[in-house]
Amino acid sequence: MTTHDPAQHDRRLSRDALRHFTNREKAIEMLESYLNAPTDEKMKVLVFYGLGGIGKTALQLKLCDQLRNDDPSIPFASFNMEKIGNKTGAYREVLLNLRFDFERDFGIKFPRFDLCWAVIVAHEGGNPEPLVRVNPALQDTFDFAACLLEAPVSGLTGLVDKLIRRYPTFEKRIRHVFNTEDVIRLRNMAMRDDSALPGELISSFAFDLKEGLPVREGKACRGILFMDSYETLWVAREGGASAQARLLDEWVRDLIFYCLHPSVGVLPVICGRDRLQWAEDNPQWQGELDQQLLGGLSAHDAQLFLSRCGIGPAPDESNITPLQEAIIKCCREQQQEHSSDEFACHPFYMALCAEIVQNTRDDQGNDPPPSMFSNIPSAAVANELATRFFKSLNSRAMELWVSELSLTPRFDEEAALALDDERKHHNGRAGWDRLRGFSFMDSQDDGFYRFHKIMKDALRNKLRENDQQVIHEWFCNYWENRGENALSWYHKWLVDPENILLSWNKIHENAIKHLHIDKARELLSYWDETVLDEYVHERVGDEIWANTHMSIGYALWKTPQLTRSHELVTAIEHYNETLKVYTETEFPMECAMFQNNLGAVYSDLPTGDHGKNLENAIQCYKAALRVHTKIEFPMHLAMTHNNLGIAYSKLPTGNRGKNLENAIQCFKAALRIQTETEFPMHWALTHDNLGSAYSNLPIGDRGENLENAIQCYKAALRVHTEIELPNEWAMTQNNLGATYSDLPTGDREENLENAIQCYKAALRVHT
Repeated sequence: MTTHDPAQHDRRLSRDALRHFTNREKAIEMLESYLNAPTDEKMKVLVFYGLGGIGKTALQLKLCDQLRNDDPSIPFASFNMEKIGNKTGAYREVLLNLRFDFERDFGIKFPRFDLCWAVIVAHEGGNPEPLVRVNPALQDTFDFAACLLEAPVSGLTGLVDKLIRRYPTFEKRIRHVFNTEDVIRLRNMAMRDDSALPGELISSFAFDLKEGLPVREGKACRGILFMDSYETLWVAREGGASAQARLLDEWVRDLIFYCLHPSVGVLPVICGRDRLQWAEDNPQWQGELDQQLLGGLSAHDAQLFLSRCGIGPAPDESNITPLQEAIIKCCREQQQEHSSDEFACHPFYMALCAEIVQNTRDDQGNDPPPSMFSNIPSAAVANELATRFFKSLNSRAMELWVSELSLTPRFDEEAALALDDERKHHNGRAGWDRLRGFSFMDSQDDGFYRFHKIMKDALRNKLRENDQQVIHEWFCNYWENRGENALSWYHKWLVDPENILLSWNKIHENAIKHLHIDKARELLSYWDETVLDEYVHERVGDEIWANTHMSIGYALWKTPQLTRSHELVTAIEHYNETLKVYTETEFPMECAMFQNNLGAVYSDLPTGDHGKNLENAIQCYKAALRVHTKIEFPMHLAMTHNNLGIAYSKLPTGNRGKNLENAIQCFKAALRIQTETEFPMHWALTHDNLGSAYSNLPIGDRGENLENAIQCYKAALRVHTEIELPNEWAMTQNNLGATYSDLPTGDREENLENAIQCYKAALRVHT
């Protein structure tokens, strides 16, 4: 049996109320059936979904707790997606944390993953995370990768061997799985910004699991991956509702594809708010998903839950008491689609009610009256129960302290006690010990805590605006002194959102302008702790909330990254949130600008259905053109026509000839606004694009089309001169040469002579 670190006790079920777990036997039996399935039985993705507070996290904690006590234990790792810092790099952060779980608890090594991860991070110029800095072997791997990327190309093979020997712990782990050629291949992929690297990282993780997990004789399942709060992968509340948004979790599907392979044998267990819609994108997932709605407690199980908390009898012992009946009625909610019951009791509310009863007993020596839980409107249950919970504590100091803590995204003991001391609440360490036992405290692996979202939302509304401002200012300074930049930034921005956002935009724009890419990425990371939820929206107002989404989306689009797909999909989410405020009716100018940018992001998106991406881009550009007019916004109008033309030119779906005819009309529309005198660069670029469209046009007179293309390229060369714009000049000369070569009309020999002269001209630059 594997020995576990006793220091990990905080990761177990610590909430007294929720240890009285009911109505989840089916879920537990389902997991056990997968664990005991024979080798010839196909595994599926086990999905538990349901509304927030319904008990998904508690179920996962219970399953993990049970696995720890099994003998022999089955290796498992878990990650709560709510803990993701940088959502655009989610795949790396999640895999790294899962890797550490497997190694720490079960001794499984990840040499392939470690090297691939180190090469990616070193190439991006990032610093290793705290998890890495306390792991000598992985730190050695990172140091090796940094040296590898700086090494000259000449003599690389011998140099790699020497480098490997400089890091003994790395050499010991790597030699039996990698040869020198493999290492050089990874280096070369990074140096050319190969978009296949994320896939390489995922496959390396799966291969290391395949090699490292112990075989369970006669069993298909060798290990388990738990993922909780799955919906937090997305920016918007709709989560992965659209096919475009679901590109953000494409890496999860890739990982699970490997995990389900019989040679790997890892069972994925996903808990989240929403039913997964993967089969809508790929019907093959239809038979791979075992999706179970995790609903509320039935009246029977709710009474059983209360009895196990010491509140009244169990259903089979006696009739329900008035107090039990009042609590059950208070906590009833309408169920989600796919549920067999119309109403059921919300487990989080039930746990809070149980704590209210216990607090009242501790303070007054008897149960509260049933009226404590009566006449609460269904829309106000969370706020009312929060109020009654603190009333049952009979401690104004505790209520204020907890309400103030709810304003920061997360906190640890040090931060909580510092706030308590600063605000003179005098709860002290005894108060902290009591706070840790509350059912709405969600512990994190790094010693931090968060409040459950339902309670957090209720608590933040209890503080006056002036008090909130003071607390945000205090946390801003406190987290800055602790070196927690993202936490400090969250509070700094909320104190003065408009000016801080403007300042951030200028600094980020300047970093991009001067190619300070590391600085630009660091600035983006400031938003890692900022959730643009209802509280933030209400506090900063529609305009700033929308501008913040726009700023983050624009920065994600413009900041160079090794992989672009996650960044651009997230940017699209942010732009869509912006457009919920900046509508065409109320803000036509802003709406058009954002639609144009959104179209450009769709055009740049490297993943998903390329044709669908470009169709989305075309719709965005058309929306922008509904606003722009030649008189008011001539350059915006021309730019959008040009972008629309490019999208039509690249569109792989539909009638190719019709698409290019549309592109030609767009470029001509742009040229009716752009003049060589006023906008020479844009004018030349549009002529280049128009020439390309004519060259590729498959309909009409081929000779006439190419003659038109030649005239366009010659026009562009009036601006793209060899001295001032050598690269653009060479590209246009190359295109002109290709067009002369294909020209079916006129003197064939003369055409080829012209082509040769163009190619020779291009070669004066492209040496």
